[in-house]
Amino acid sequence: MSLAFLAKKSWHTANLRNVEKVWIAEQKHAAEEKKVAELRKNIEEERQLQELRQLQAAQGNKAAAVERLDWMYEGPSAAREKTAEEYLLGKEYKGEDEKAAKGDVDLSTTTKYGSLALTKSALPANDAFQRLNEDPMMIIRKRQQAAREQVLKNPVKMKRIKEQVDRLKEDKKARKKAKKAAKKEKKHARREEKRRLKKKRKHGEDDSEASDRSGDEDEDKADHRRKDSSSKHYRGHGHDPTPVKVEKQNVSSAAQVIIVHHVRAQITTHKSVVGA
Repeated sequence: MSLAFLAKKSWHTANLRNVEKVWIAEQKHAAEEKKVAELRKNIEEERQLQELRQLQAAQGNKAAAVERLDWMYEGPSAAREKTAEEYLLGKEYKGEDEKAAKGDVDLSTTTKYGSLALTKSALPANDAFQRLNEDPMMIIRKRQQAAREQVLKNPVKMKRIKEQVDRLKEDKKARKKAKKAAKKEKKHARREEKRRLKKKRKHGEDDSEASDRSGDEDEDKADHRRKDSSSKHYRGHGHDPTPVKVEKQNVSSAAQVIIVHHVRAQITTHKSVVGA
C-alpha cells in the first residue's frame, strides 16, 4: 500500500483531514435538506387540511373554526377555554360536561400548585410520551445511539477503528504465542534437568560399582602376593610349598600331608646315615 497520501499539504484536497471535513459538511447538508423536506411536507399537509376545512365550512357541513394558536396552550386551562368556546358555538349540553366543568372549578380553587394540582381527567393525552422522552436514561441512550450512528457513517473513523482492532488482535496473538513458547521452553528445561539428574545418578552407580570391582581386584592381588611370598619362604628353607594349601583342605588331607612329611624326613635321615 502506498503512503503517498501522508506527504500531502494541509490544504491539499486529497488529504485525509480535508476529506473528512468535506464528508462531515456533506452529511450536515444532507441532514438539513432532510429537515427542510419534512417541514415542507408538514406545511403542505396543514395547507391541505385547512383547505378541506374551508370547503366544509363553505358547504355548511361544519362551522368555521377560529384560527388560534391552541397548540401553545395545552393543559387544563386550554381544555376549559375550549369547552366554554364549544358551548358558545352551539354544542349540546351534557351532564358529563358539567362534571368536567365542576372539576375544573375545583381545580382552579385548590391550594395545590404545579403537577400536584393535576387530576387524571386533566392530564394531557401525551403524558406517557412526555415522561418517556424526558427520562434522563432515555436521553443518554439516544445520545449514545446518535454518536454510534455518526461513527458508523464516517468511513475514516471506521477505518481507524478497524485498524486499531486488528492491531489489538495481532498483539493478543503475539502475547499468546510468546506465552506458549515460554511454557514450552520451561517444560523442555525441566525435562533436561530430570535427564541430567538421572544421568548423574547412573554415573554415580557406575563409579561405585567400578570402585567395588577395583577393591576386589586389589584384595585378589594382595592374596596372590601373600601366596607368592609364602611359597618363596618354603622354597628358601628346603620345604615343599604344598603345606600352604593345607589350610584350605579338610582334616583328612592335612593328616596325609603330615604323614608324607614324616616319611620324607625319615628317608632323608637314612640317606645321611648311609652316606656317613
